[in-house]
Amino acid sequence: MNGAFQAFLQAWLKQFARTLMVLLRVMIPVFLLVSVLEALGWIEIAGRWLAAPLEWVGIGPRAAIALLVGLFAGLYAAIGTMASLGMTPIEVLPVALFLQFAHALPMEASVAHQGGASGWRHALSRLVMGILAAATAPFLARLAGMEPAPAGGPAAPLPVGVAGEAPAFWAVFLQSLVDLGETLVVLVVILAAITLIIQLLEASGWLERWSDAAAPWMGKVGWSGDAALPLVTGLFAGLIYGAGVMIDQFQRGRLKEREGRELFFFLGACHSVLEDPFLFVPVGVGPALLLPVRIVAGGLVLLYLAARQRWSTRTAQPAPLPETRAAESGSP
Repeated sequence: MNGAFQAFLQAWLKQFARTLMVLLRVMIPVFLLVSVLEALGWIEIAGRWLAAPLEWVGIGPRAAIALLVGLFAGLYAAIGTMASLGMTPIEVLPVALFLQFAHALPMEASVAHQGGASGWRHALSRLVMGILAAATAPFLARLAGMEPAPAGGPAAPLPVGVAGEAPAFWAVFLQSLVDLGETLVVLVVILAAITLIIQLLEASGWLERWSDAAAPWMGKVGWSGDAALPLVTGLFAGLIYGAGVMIDQFQRGRLKEREGRELFFFLGACHSVLEDPFLFVPVGVGPALLLPVRIVAGGLVLLYLAARQRWSTRTAQPAPLPETRAAESGSP
């Protein structure tokens, strides 16, 4: 009994360490690079440069800064920027819709690459989905009864600072290090729990049963039953944790590379549905507007994958031989 438990524990710790190292060697360098860019003020400067073209899709100068911060640094940083700029709900809405799909792209695209997907294609697909979602903001604003801000009304001024200013740099950079530490602690705890559950399921035979039960549903989009676990993990816990499960499944030989690519495509559209849509409540936009957009986007991705699977199955069927065609037509 002790020997079996020791073997189980060693197998779990080995798998947990391997999966964690794959994620950390991507997350830490990218997080630090983005933190330096943010501390130097370069993301804010880029937001100012992009303010004019973004106004064509209803994103004003202040919103452009928040969008760039979220695109590179993540949702929490974007929400903090929105709050500090005093953005109104109607200003927040298009940015929130965009960032629901495209946030923390450098880090998450790098993680997607480690999970078998193309990093730049993953980032590009999420950018396209974000732009399309932001384009629905005027319709959703009317639906929610949001009133546009009066022309010439008071607005919080854009922050003015010198890129790379020493006190601001160290304040922002040190806060980023604190955020990194908190993120890594949460990652270690959740990933340890996820890999332990997978190890328990595999040792007990339940992972095989789960895969067999999910296979008919996953097969509709061309996936095996083993794709169900990373799908559910990413859908509810988030893309990073879904990637951790995918990497674990790859290392166990249970998941194909194509399945990983398509899973990341779906999770780019619809992940962390229990958290992300609720984060913007403090800045005036709730899940009633954001969550349906993500669910519709995820549904459209699944419909596309299902249609492609049916088409590939149909075209893969061999053409009947001439004798067979003649017999079917009744020819002598």
